[in-house]
Amino acid sequence: MAVTPSDFKTRFPEFGPIPNDRVRIHIDEAARNVSVAAWGQKADDGVLYLTAHLLAVFENDKTATGSGPVTQKKAGEVSASFGFSGEMLESDYSSTKYGRRFKSLLSTIFAARCL
Repeated sequence: MAVTPSDFKTRFPEFGPIPNDRVRIHIDEAARNVSVAAWGQKADDGVLYLTAHLLAVFENDKTATGSGPVTQKKAGEVSASFGFSGEMLESDYSSTKYGRRFKSLLSTIFAARCL
């Protein structure tokens, strides 16, 4: 099954405000990076989580800024510091919860050896 923006938003409703055409762009990119031959039945899961990661990094400002682990906090006059400063890299899967799940799924994929 090919992942649609509707499928994506059903799985990840937090991305609901992002227009479907923007979601489609990232679904298409994720699909180009998840081989159905290698991933088999897990391919759609890989596309969903990689899409969510890409959207979190490139489209969702609330998610993309200050989304690392809290490394410092202050109670009086509320303050917080996050473990990831500056821009997150799309290839740094650890920078989002979606990327971490994608990386976890990726570790379960055993592609046939190319000869």
